[in-house]
Amino acid sequence: MDRSLTTTIVTFILGLFFIIMIASQIMVQGDSYKTEIAMRYNSGETIEFDGVVIRDEHTVTQQVEGVIRYANENGSKLAINSVMAEVYKTEEDIEKRRQIDLIKLRIEQLEDAKTLTGTDNSQIESFTKLITEKHSRIVTAIDEGDYSEISSLKYELMNLQCKKSMAKGRTINYDDVIAALNSRVEDLEKSISSQPEIIYSPESGYFVNSVDGYEGEFSYADADNITPDKIKEVVASPKKEADKDAIGKMISDYSWKVAAVIDDNASTSVEKGDKVNLVAGSDQSVIVAYVENIKSYGDDQNVIVLSSDDLNDKLSSIRTERFRLLIDSFNGIRISSSAIHFDDENNIGVFIKDGVRCSFRKIERIYTAEGYVVAADTTGKAGYLSMYDNIIVEGKDLSEGKIL
Repeated sequence: MDRSLTTTIVTFILGLFFIIMIASQIMVQGDSYKTEIAMRYNSGETIEFDGVVIRDEHTVTQQVEGVIRYANENGSKLAINSVMAEVYKTEEDIEKRRQIDLIKLRIEQLEDAKTLTGTDNSQIESFTKLITEKHSRIVTAIDEGDYSEISSLKYELMNLQCKKSMAKGRTINYDDVIAALNSRVEDLEKSISSQPEIIYSPESGYFVNSVDGYEGEFSYADADNITPDKIKEVVASPKKEADKDAIGKMISDYSWKVAAVIDDNASTSVEKGDKVNLVAGSDQSVIVAYVENIKSYGDDQNVIVLSSDDLNDKLSSIRTERFRLLIDSFNGIRISSSAIHFDDENNIGVFIKDGVRCSFRKIERIYTAEGYVVAADTTGKAGYLSMYDNIIVEGKDLSEGKIL
């Protein structure tokens, strides 16, 4: 073959190869998508202080011979004569009871998973999203050292994974597993040394299984009279000697207050009667509170008292905590401006990666800044953005239902 012809053919083939490569790169780039997980966002000026939590509460006493296992989480509402705790002879018995409860929970989850039959893509996508959320919560619990929460989340995660498998149409027979777990429960029940003594609640209220010695020293009604010196004393020593027979405390109402010492500059940022947002410690949950009083004691010392009806297990048991008071804050989900779109009805929102499809989710914009917006947390609201959604921040020709 003529050398010039061969050179021409080779040159043509190489040229064609490069054209194909370039075209393929353009196509890949054109179909590429960048996503971000929708996460909680808090922003704004803050006032930080060490606060003393004040509740109407008193100790619950009971002479006990053995080891106590509490029946409810801290802050749980108990009715009169409801089960407050069980007294076992040994720690080993309590551990066996804990294992029994976990196994029974696992059995319930497997029985629940068995009710799902057939393939359902919408359920698969929903379970995938919930599994991602559980993973995030487990990571947070690990960071905070909350090992009881990790144990609970582990079983919830396993339940979701089982349900996802069933929703995919996989035929899984859990009967043998359930039978083995029931057998294990029977063995553990027989190995407990004796039946526990039951302690019943003598009254109704919100029970906490710990005491710090300050129960009864403060009252909700007199919180405005607490002094800077008393606040500093409690912050320095948040626990003191309590009744040796105290097995916990009963809070009469879900309302509580927090008192703290702030400087003159901070005291001018809020006024009596203001509705504000609080964050307690490392917890990112926002607490709605009201400024009850601000009292000056001179020497750049002011006592601020805030009230709230938002009582949870942590707030029911702490005496002191590092609080952040959020001023002019924006709390919600932060979204890159590049992700913002409008649908055919001019609703503002974003496109999310919903399984293998593109889906539009509306948002409730509450703040706009250069490069991003903050949207209200509308998790669970149909058609709106939820926490842990996969937001598409870069992509071309996005449309509802498009295969990604």
